[in-house]
Amino acid sequence: MLPQRIIRGLVFVVVYGTFSVTGVIANDLTVIAVSGSVAPDGNGVFSAFNAPALNNQGAVAFSADFAGTSLGFIDDAGLYRATPTGITQIVRAGEVTPGGTDVYSSFGAPSLNEIGHIAFTSRLGPADRSDDTSVGQSEAFLNFGGATSDILLLGDL
Repeated sequence: MLPQRIIRGLVFVVVYGTFSVTGVIANDLTVIAVSGSVAPDGNGVFSAFNAPALNNQGAVAFSADFAGTSLGFIDDAGLYRATPTGITQIVRAGEVTPGGTDVYSSFGAPSLNEIGHIAFTSRLGPADRSDDTSVGQSEAFLNFGGATSDILLLGDL
């Protein structure tokens, strides 16, 4: 028998009349997060999810959008790693990027390797809110062991 390997998790949607719920599940069908549940840091509630990534160690990486955050559209998205011990925030919209001149704005679907490193892209916004030259640009990042570094400003190639 060949070993099973699921590369991507699932985002599910349940619709009942005019009410719908979305969420993220792992390959063992464990529910990781559900729309309407409170964000791990207490700032807002989950409202939408991108396709998650899973590894064979039981970790799940996913990006999410939020409603009801303290800063509105400035901090309404985040990137997370879930393991059997809980959910950890990797980065949140509004946080300053490693270069220090921009902030994260929104996130694409992440990639996750077997040792837990997460590669992801993010749209950028200006950190000081006065220079809008980076608005809408995307950059690739890598999170390893809790530290995040930028890899490439998309369009530099």
